Amino acid sequence: MGNKDSELQLLVLSALWHDVGKIRQKAGFPLENEYEKLKTYCCPAFQGNPTHIHVLHSGQFVWEHFKTLGDAGKIIENLTLYHHRPENFPSPEGKKLCKILTISDWLSSGERSESGEEEISSFRAPLISIFSRITLPNQEGDSLQENKQKPQRPEREEYFPLKPLGSGEIFPTPDQKEALNSNSYPELFRALNEDAQKLKKENFDDLITQSYFLLMKFGFFVPSASWKIKPDVTLFGHSQTTAAIASCIFKEGISEEDIDRVKEAILQGKGDGDSILHEPRFLLIGGDLSGIQDFIYSITSEGALKSLRGRSFYLQILTEALAKSLLRELDLPITNLLTCAGGHFYILAPKTGTLEKLEKVKRDFNSVLIKAHRGKLSAVIATCSISWKDFIKTTSSSQKEEKGTEASGFVEAWGKVGLQLGMEKRQKYRELLSSEKRLIFGPFDEGGIKKVCQLCGEEIEEGDKCSLCQSFEDLSRDLSKNFLVEKQVSPNIEERPKIWQEVLNALGLEYQFSDSPQENSYLINDTDFVSKHCLGFKFLGKHVPINWGQIITLDEMAEKSTGLKRWGVLRGDVDNLGRIFRDGLGQEKTISRLNTLSSLLSYFFSFYVEKLIKDNFPDSCYLVYSGGDDLLVLGTWDKLPELALNIREKFTEFTSSNCTISCGLSIPPSAKFPLYQAAEEAGEMEDRSKFQGRDRITFLEETMTWDQFKEIKKITEEILSLIKSPGEDKPVRSLLRILQTGYEEKYQVEKGRIPVERIWRFVYSLKRFGERYLPKGDQERKLMDLRDKFICDYSIKPYLNVSVRWAEFLTRKEM
Repeated sequence: MGNKDSELQLLVLSALWHDVGKIRQKAGFPLENEYEKLKTYCCPAFQGNPTHIHVLHSGQFVWEHFKTLGDAGKIIENLTLYHHRPENFPSPEGKKLCKILTISDWLSSGERSESGEEEISSFRAPLISIFSRITLPNQEGDSLQENKQKPQRPEREEYFPLKPLGSGEIFPTPDQKEALNSNSYPELFRALNEDAQKLKKENFDDLITQSYFLLMKFGFFVPSASWKIKPDVTLFGHSQTTAAIASCIFKEGISEEDIDRVKEAILQGKGDGDSILHEPRFLLIGGDLSGIQDFIYSITSEGALKSLRGRSFYLQILTEALAKSLLRELDLPITNLLTCAGGHFYILAPKTGTLEKLEKVKRDFNSVLIKAHRGKLSAVIATCSISWKDFIKTTSSSQKEEKGTEASGFVEAWGKVGLQLGMEKRQKYRELLSSEKRLIFGPFDEGGIKKVCQLCGEEIEEGDKCSLCQSFEDLSRDLSKNFLVEKQVSPNIEERPKIWQEVLNALGLEYQFSDSPQENSYLINDTDFVSKHCLGFKFLGKHVPINWGQIITLDEMAEKSTGLKRWGVLRGDVDNLGRIFRDGLGQEKTISRLNTLSSLLSYFFSFYVEKLIKDNFPDSCYLVYSGGDDLLVLGTWDKLPELALNIREKFTEFTSSNCTISCGLSIPPSAKFPLYQAAEEAGEMEDRSKFQGRDRITFLEETMTWDQFKEIKKITEEILSLIKSPGEDKPVRSLLRILQTGYEEKYQVEKGRIPVERIWRFVYSLKRFGERYLPKGDQERKLMDLRDKFICDYSIKPYLNVSVRWAEFLTRKEM
């Protein structure tokens, strides 16, 4: 069959496309006679009827598009055709590959029944939102309020519409008919078929990459299975993890005899004792960058926005570069990169010989980083061994789902790697201590009276900025282009990199932006990559306001604000994410479901938040980063509260009202306030929102639920309508003093400093205000309305102080 590399490539391609026939079958396209005749050989049977007919559709699709590959195309076709009946594979030399694909398919699903009953028909169903199936069990130490706010299994499930990724807003709906109609599968398959005809077939590596992204585009909202199971795993997620597992098994060099033993043990449910299923043949690798916050924000406010977005993207691409360096060293395809977002990644790798290679990549990577950034950034890597059994759900299906929350082996491994990464961050550069002490401890600069970079403070010979900071400004401007070109180059870790491109060159990668597609390019924030001759696409949160052709400055942003001339910082983060991954799926914790959950979260933050800001806040909000499970936005202070509400409402809708997000919104005391301090304050406010119960926002020194925040916003608008009375040249700010005085007295009562809230004084002040400023016609009714706006149960409404300060800021006049 050729060399080992080509065998692996054919196996990965087969694994990616092995279930594409499910789309074709449900679209209603007929099989050619030659494939109809293969039912007896390729399809399992249940009660005398052939099942898993989709394998025939997969084989026909693959041959139609890959027959130009000759013998290689025939191997891919046969692997997809026989992956449910590997014993019938037509050639002895390919039978082992087919068995690997069969086992990988089972392990990706986390279970396997030979009966085939679940595939007895081409049952059509939309993808259930996996968020609508999340529930978190109560645990010791949780407050009653926290337990009320935890995701609980909803009474009804919601469904994602069957559409290609990137085709507008795609949010779940409780209506199956809205999510799936009679034309959904035919339209999707025709579009997939058209794009597949344009795949590059000259190079297997490029073909794998394009196939990966094409399946992501068309399989992201397609269920991988829908008969007698809950269809909550995406076809893309299942295909990717099948390919990842298959490549690991192949790289382990396991004999066909042992593969047969594994297959038989899975079928027989042999999970105890000395079963071969307990052998640790896989390795889960986690990677992270340490020092991200300090690196992004340790720059002065003057001119900070010109380079801030570039710095943020650089960290994103640096994380990806580390992940791809590992893939290259381990000779693994892109499918084995399970997730890469938010500054961290996870890779599934074979166990044998991997740890030594990881240490080499980590040492070389950190050697470059310490030269380039003088200790501000470092890479950390952690691992956990995984056995065959760790992929398989072990709980009996007869057990009720609500009984038992024991994590599956794979999810436990995911959690262990996360914990180890946290510990590794406390031991930065450990691998360099013996050989590179001077690199770690310095000295780094010459000292004495020297010019320093106005952004990062590093010594420079001339100008106002160091070459690295200037390159980040250039990168921020380049992000407006639509294509990212990525190439492999020979790494050079000896010299100190001077610009961001040289850092990545030293790691063996070259990146550049372009206005037009080039070889090895990726399309940004658009999934129509095949027609534009690209390898794939990337979703980047990158929107920045532009003023006269230049990225806006903090001073210009402050001047755009209504009333108080300030900018602000909004930070947000998903609540309980660790517990959601660990416990949220009950006993349905397979690698495919974990991949689906992670991919959907990344999609919301990397694609939708960018779209929301670009469509609704293009001139007022600067997206520093959004990906993985968190975000940070700079903007005019008056627009950020509305943005926060929009993000929360859309996130609630996207996650079927079953996940929550907490935010902090800080407003600096002056427009010249250091950016890093404002970002730190927003982070502290976000932490306070989580500490006080989660699903909250902290704004103007108060932490409140999102419903309270909406009510406060409404009261603020009512205050503004009253103090901006018709016929008045300027706001009547006396109402603000009345409201603030009333609230201060309420605060004194709560602190026990005065015995009772003298509400009558507040009512009297409101009456005097109304008599003076409200229209005379129906003044009595309006006075009653005015009183009801601010008084509830003989007391000042909660958080009225926030509304007063908010209104005061919006009406303040600054010179």
